[in-house]
Amino acid sequence: MDCCLILYHPYRPLVQFVNDLSPDDQSLLQQAWRVCNDSLRTDLCLMYPPSLIALGCLHIACVHLKKDAKHWFSELNVDLEKLFEVVRHIMFLYDIWKSFDEKDKIKEIIGKIGKPRLSNASGEQPPQTLQMAQRPHVISQQQQNQPQQDIRAQH
Repeated sequence: MDCCLILYHPYRPLVQFVNDLSPDDQSLLQQAWRVCNDSLRTDLCLMYPPSLIALGCLHIACVHLKKDAKHWFSELNVDLEKLFEVVRHIMFLYDIWKSFDEKDKIKEIIGKIGKPRLSNASGEQPPQTLQMAQRPHVISQQQQNQPQQDIRAQH
């Protein structure tokens, strides 16, 4: 089975939107870029076009920086309901991150893994401790150091 998946990142439309909204505001671009990076940890890029994701990231950045962009957003020819779905999706990710306690989860995962065993249940030795005679493909150190004899000389 052969598959080819092409995804377009929201960075290019994001830069264009920020230049249209506020060309000299680097803090807005940086904040929106960070939100865009975080959005890639979700499945948004599979569900929405990159321009809509970029607008959602820009909206979150504007709210975070307390920048009034209501007029600019109202002039866009975009389905605002879908835009707010993107925003909700990203905000849900941030809610998960806020409530995630890594220490508890790691303890739970390590508890499920179990401890390694040094011997099998049948009492056999693990494969790495088998005798050299049982592994003919392994050449001993002594055999490697012996010079090769010329086969023609023996005949």
